[in-house]
Amino acid sequence: MKLHSYYANIKDSWILADLVHIPTFMIPFLLICYITGGNLKEYGFNLNEEKFFTHKRMVTVGVFFGILLSLRYILQIAWHTPLVIPHTVTVLNIVGNMTFQWIIVGISEETMFRGLIQTYLRTGSLLTTIIIHNTIFGTHLTIGYAIYWILGS
Repeated sequence: MKLHSYYANIKDSWILADLVHIPTFMIPFLLICYITGGNLKEYGFNLNEEKFFTHKRMVTVGVFFGILLSLRYILQIAWHTPLVIPHTVTVLNIVGNMTFQWIIVGISEETMFRGLIQTYLRTGSLLTTIIIHNTIFGTHLTIGYAIYWILGS
């Protein structure tokens, strides 16, 4: 079976990554809306923050990390080193990759793990939360957790 030419263009590009990460955001977000009955503040969505502060902070952090992550390619371009990029370099692919790395990944992962899983776990006992959290995320139970659990209960 011959693959269509459009498949060859998007095979390793940001489009497929977006198609995976957008449902990774939507499914937990809809679950959070269902669980809270629409009260998103219970799960850490801060809708009353001053917009200037939030927008200024997000732009600053986004530009900083965007430049930091782009240093690999900037240095290669400046020194005329050949780049290994799995798809064609076009303005659309550059903008698509930047929006994917800067926006889509962060929102989907924060909604899934910090928003849904960690907030839901915090509603139970602290010890159960620590054990389940460590099992899911592969971290070990440290003495700090144990002391916090003993003093907090």
